[in-house]
Amino acid sequence: MALVGPIDTSLTQGRGSMSQWGGLLSGALDRAALLEAEAAQRESLRQAYERERMLANTVRELGCPVLPLLPGVLGIPLIGAIDSHRAQLLIDTMLAHISDHQATTVIIDLTGVPVVDTQVANSLIQATQAAQLLGARAVLAGVRPEIAQSIVGLGVNLSHIATERSLEAALQSLFQTRQLRR
Repeated sequence: MALVGPIDTSLTQGRGSMSQWGGLLSGALDRAALLEAEAAQRESLRQAYERERMLANTVRELGCPVLPLLPGVLGIPLIGAIDSHRAQLLIDTMLAHISDHQATTVIIDLTGVPVVDTQVANSLIQATQAAQLLGARAVLAGVRPEIAQSIVGLGVNLSHIATERSLEAALQSLFQTRQLRR
């Protein structure tokens, strides 16, 4: 702080004014520093939010990967627990890829899925039916006993659902079917 002109500090009034000015200047400097720190904190939060959003997108993509295996054939390897949100993501992603790739067969590999509840089992049935509406045949591969019980427990007619014991068996069946067509 700089003062211009003589100040009589012997008077109480002069010392009080100087103390007030010092306090006001200190408050203004503190406020400016706080505003600057707040702006930096907002930018840091924005960057953290962007990183979190990118990670969430990556996790979403990894949660339901769709792999083109052969012309007209898509594979969807699922690993880990499937909740209703992930099951809906499976249906949405699968249908979009069937349409984009003009797929005729989709193999949903459940080998890495430990168990599903009846709601998710119902979503798997819906996924196979939705694929059929787009002209693709959905095959459930690697169905574990626990998953089979959940699906059977729904009491749905399963005659239209293709299953194979493993991804390898599904691919072998697909190759045999294609050779017979030739």
